[in-house]
Amino acid sequence: MLQTELRYLQTRRCAPSVSILLPTTRRQPLGPAGRARLNGLMASAHTRLQAETDDDVARLIVSELHRLAAELGDEPLGEGLALFASPELARTVVLDVPVRERVVVDDTFATRDLVVDLSRRVRYALVTVSERQVRVFEGDRDRLTPMDVGDATAPDPDRRATGSGPEQRWRRSAATVRDALSDDPLPVVLAGVDRATAAFRAALGDAALVIGTLRGNHDRTPWTKLVQSAWPLVEAHMAELQAAALRELEAARGSGLVASGLVEAWRHALAGRGALVLVERGFAPPARHDHAGDLELSDDPEEPGAIDDAADELVEAVLTRGGRVAFVDDGALAGDGRVALALRYRP
Repeated sequence: MLQTELRYLQTRRCAPSVSILLPTTRRQPLGPAGRARLNGLMASAHTRLQAETDDDVARLIVSELHRLAAELGDEPLGEGLALFASPELARTVVLDVPVRERVVVDDTFATRDLVVDLSRRVRYALVTVSERQVRVFEGDRDRLTPMDVGDATAPDPDRRATGSGPEQRWRRSAATVRDALSDDPLPVVLAGVDRATAAFRAALGDAALVIGTLRGNHDRTPWTKLVQSAWPLVEAHMAELQAAALRELEAARGSGLVASGLVEAWRHALAGRGALVLVERGFAPPARHDHAGDLELSDDPEEPGAIDDAADELVEAVLTRGGRVAFVDDGALAGDGRVALALRYRP
């Protein structure tokens, strides 16, 4: 759902578009203090809208923001909350990553935190395999949610009546899982005894990336324990992805195909040369466009025409032109001005 929401929001361009980001406490509702802070951010958005657009549009957007806030209720949240509103749409997104408290008013939505969340959340599929049944879940750091992938994974109460052995059922189940992941590829963690997971993995073939195995029979293992066991495998996979992105950057550097720093990276991204943009997680500089359309850094994110988070603009520019993004630890790109772009070709 987050990936779908991200793609939708990134395609919306309407001035003014308001993004409100608020840090929240994982597994806790917003509460009175959080609502007071959110009200303050909405008041700030109203003030900025009054200075940048007519009163009717300002009232419409602020009304939608208050409606989104009221709909939050007492549901537990993640580590961040995002409200998006424009004259055309209004959306709420609960994030699993910390965010910097801010209001962004621009002609596009500030989706960088959604991209960070999607890249850090690393959704994965966990499949428990046994002679009796195959269960498939979608997981993140905190939870597993059952995936509806068809009848081939249903329990087999009487294998003698069906006339099929476990290997045949595992092959059918693996084909079903492959189909489910074809449009939304996820890394896979398998859970089961060695014979079952080996057969299932062989049936999956190269169609899915298996990043680890939990040994033992897990037909009755609660999802809470499965998450605790699976997450270290996912974290190791994430560390490998970051290391691979940094290696790719260094390979591009050796070929003279790296643009360092926000200003240079932006210029090449607009030209469609960006293959992979690497951004430090804490890098969110304000900037503005000069007369030539290039970016220049700014000290005031609220000055007229300012871009609150220019790294978000850069990420969107690369993604919409077919490139990729990798967020890395703070300090990993200190020599590149905290952001670097691997180029497809020399200009």
